[in-house]
Amino acid sequence: MKQIQFFSTGRPALFAVIMIACAAVPCWSADIPLLQYTQEQPQSGPKPQVSNDELQEGKKVESASDAPGRLQAAGEFVKKYPKSGLMDTVAKLVAAKIADTQDSAQKAAFCETFLTIFKGTPQVSIIYPVQVEAYVKANKPDDALRVAAVALKQNPGDVVLLSNIVSMGIEQIRHGDRNYVVPVQEYGAKAIELIEGDKKPADLTDANWSDYKTKVLPQIYQSLGLVALMQEKNEEARPRLEKAIQLNPSDAFSYYLLGSISDNEYQASYQKYKGMLPGADRDATLKKALEQMDQTIDLFAHAVGLSEGDPKTQALHDKALQDLQLYYNYRHKDKGAAGLQELINKYKKAGPSSGK
Repeated sequence: MKQIQFFSTGRPALFAVIMIACAAVPCWSADIPLLQYTQEQPQSGPKPQVSNDELQEGKKVESASDAPGRLQAAGEFVKKYPKSGLMDTVAKLVAAKIADTQDSAQKAAFCETFLTIFKGTPQVSIIYPVQVEAYVKANKPDDALRVAAVALKQNPGDVVLLSNIVSMGIEQIRHGDRNYVVPVQEYGAKAIELIEGDKKPADLTDANWSDYKTKVLPQIYQSLGLVALMQEKNEEARPRLEKAIQLNPSDAFSYYLLGSISDNEYQASYQKYKGMLPGADRDATLKKALEQMDQTIDLFAHAVGLSEGDPKTQALHDKALQDLQLYYNYRHKDKGAAGLQELINKYKKAGPSSGK
């Protein structure tokens, strides 16, 4: 009886494979915005008691047409009336103009000026969301992380900030910066706790909160799974990726990452099989390895089918297809390209006219 010829794929190290796939698609949903500042409406109830001079000075801030003008007027206001009941209003007027600034580096500089003007007052926290956004967009992740840590001490339930720092951290990890592993893990776990606990922030609409539960939550699980996978902690990565797929079954990247775990386990079984003597244990190891290969085929087929036809996931599609073909051709030589395409078609997204 001819012995089954086992083989190794010769694929690169698992970390390199994950980075190839991760680079192929955005690791965060493009339709979930970064932190944005919304100027709050004046609270109902008693108005703060202010003098006419304070009111006139406050109106100078309001009438300024741009961020530098409002910063300058606010600086004069705070010097004259540091205990004014209008401090919140003045700070929010300035923050709103800073938030409208398009140039990220300029916006970040305005935020620093804001902190100097309002130093030592409760109003400094108003600028933190704007500042984090500015640093993220200006490609200053370390500064964004520093500000986020300060902001979260004051408001640990800020799920928007937590989620955005996870997104930023994953991007930095993808570029090789392992310093963001711990923040991603800690902030991601906290964000999951808040979202699953339905702890909706007061300033989010019901529609926005729904997006966090249906779009952001699975991506956070995926991010934590990716980090665990890069640390070769398959047993931590697997349930997180399975949860990501449960929440969003149409995400090709989660399937590819889960397939990478299955592939890694196949490779381990193959190495073990190579060193064993003929017998029942060796046969059982062979059986297990082939089952792992079949599971890998199915997961990669999901990734290929779900990513097909989307320019944003073309690189992921091509990488997954390359891996899939290698294994499928080994296991199903008799079915050929037609059989492979039939398998891929099984997992394609249903089109708008598919009737499904």
